[in-house]
Amino acid sequence: MNGSTIDQGFSSNLGAQLATGLASDTARREVLAARKGDALEYRLILAGLLPVFLVIEVASRLFPMRGTNAARTTTRGSIWEEAKAAACRAVPLAFMG
Repeated sequence: MNGSTIDQGFSSNLGAQLATGLASDTARREVLAARKGDALEYRLILAGLLPVFLVIEVASRLFPMRGTNAARTTTRGSIWEEAKAAACRAVPLAFMG
C-alpha cells in the first residue's frame, strides 16, 4: 500500500466527517430557531387568550350556573390562577395540525 493512498483515504474521510458535522450544526441551528419561533407564538397566543379567559372566569364567579352544587362543594383557586390554567390548556390546541 502506498502512503499517498492512505493519506487520500484519511483526508476524504475527514472531509466527510467535517461536512456531516457542519450539516448537523446547521440542522441544529434551524431546529433551535424553529423552537424559538414556536415559543414566541406560544407566548403571543397565551397573551391573547388570557384576557378572554379572565373575563370568562369573572363572569362565572359573578353568575354561577343554577342547579349545580359543584361550585359550592369544590374549592376554587383565585380568578387569575383559574384563567391562566384555562388559557394554558387551550394554547396547545393552536399548535395541533
